[in-house]
Amino acid sequence: MAAESLDRELDMNLPQLISGIGRKWYIFAGIFGLSTALSLLAYLNQTDSYTSEAKILVKPSQTSSLSGLNQPGLEDIGDIKSLGKTSDPVVTESEVLRSNPLAEKTIKALRLQDEDGAPLKLRDFSEKLVVKEIPGTDMLRVSYESENPVEAANAVNQLISLYIQNNVLDNREETSAARVFWSSSCPNRACRPNHRV
Repeated sequence: MAAESLDRELDMNLPQLISGIGRKWYIFAGIFGLSTALSLLAYLNQTDSYTSEAKILVKPSQTSSLSGLNQPGLEDIGDIKSLGKTSDPVVTESEVLRSNPLAEKTIKALRLQDEDGAPLKLRDFSEKLVVKEIPGTDMLRVSYESENPVEAANAVNQLISLYIQNNVLDNREETSAARVFWSSSCPNRACRPNHRV
């Protein structure tokens, strides 16, 4: 019974509601026009932003196998391992990518500039650079945001290139140090690793 009276009330009020809206149509049209104009203005004032992204696989050091330290009893020497319980090699490599020396070299190599034409500051470069660990993997995601798509792509490519060069130099130094160690501690060929008698 109550439902029937509610239906009748709605049926009676619906024509009144429509006629009320018809009399005040200019208010609704004004609200619609204002919201459309504000949305269009916000859209037109947006600046284009481009993001370039790359992924890097963090591999363990192969120095132990190159130097022969992968022999029984020596397997753990040269492996990437945490020094503390809370440290993580992938996080360490992400910090290397965010480091000031790599950022400075990237800025100089690409001659990155701010809006005034001055060389880009480290702080500004760091704000545009994002380095994140990909959960469950030994990979890092590197991205750079810029209003210029070519600059964004070049910044990521240059930074990764410098990171790889840095790793190659580090690996060469480790291999050289291992060679010097074996040469000095084991002068005769019989005690050198992988030596066949």
